[in-house]
Amino acid sequence: DIVMELEGDALDDPEFVRNNRGRITALVIHELAHLWNGGLVQNTDPNAAWIHEGGAEALSWEALTTVFSMDASYSMSNYQSAIEGCAAYLSEGGLAEAIDRGQRRAHYECGATIMLALSSALSPEDRAAGLSILWSTFIENSQSRNAGTYDAALFLETFAELGGAEQVRIWVRDIEAGQFEDPAAFLVRGLMAAGIE
Repeated sequence: DIVMELEGDALDDPEFVRNNRGRITALVIHELAHLWNGGLVQNTDPNAAWIHEGGAEALSWEALTTVFSMDASYSMSNYQSAIEGCAAYLSEGGLAEAIDRGQRRAHYECGATIMLALSSALSPEDRAAGLSILWSTFIENSQSRNAGTYDAALFLETFAELGGAEQVRIWVRDIEAGQFEDPAAFLVRGLMAAGIE
């Protein structure tokens, strides 16, 4: 059995729940994604939190559009917000130092942006399939090669093994390191390289 407790006065308001059903469902799916990926593999690098936080965000948005039949604009709206948020965080430095700057939320925003690029690069016609293939293979690689632990190097190695472009991998490494002058333009170039227009 899985028991998840959601708290907050707003959840006692039926109108709030009705008007925010997508957000509430996305939150539950996000946490379930952590149970799936976190229960199978463990991150060894706190600066690579973008993998599990961004992965959980992307998995929740893709599940809402594919499993729960929400309009595709829902996930794209969330990705657009993530891209904008990521650019704002990156204006202060690379993702690898975000926690040191007190910007933990950067791992959600930039992680979701990265997941959008990687999943689209792997499966241009079906982002959800690309995300599923990437995560399933990554978990398998983490278990077989690293005794159930992972870091960004293994994640990007998995992406490469699945046919992911070197240019996109370099883009992710540059996000981590802060190797860009204009974060918004840099993110757009990387997303375009991954096949997103």
